[in-house]
Amino acid sequence: SEKVDKAIAKTIGFFEKMGLPTRLSAYNVPDTTIDEISKRFEKRNSLLGENKNIDGKAVRTILEDRK
Repeated sequence: SEKVDKAIAKTIGFFEKMGLPTRLSAYNVPDTTIDEISKRFEKRNSLLGENKNIDGKAVRTILEDRK
């Protein structure tokens, strides 16, 4: 929604104004780390999110999209 997008933009703006990068690429997170995080979620059958519908595969997609 528009409110959510504005809130995210303001949050990103705040952190960047404070000198804190908001992209994984700024932290040089290697693909192997993304692989490990995703595998841990899958191994533990962990689900995140309000609706508990974010699994290891979704986590991988989210992290890869943030690079």
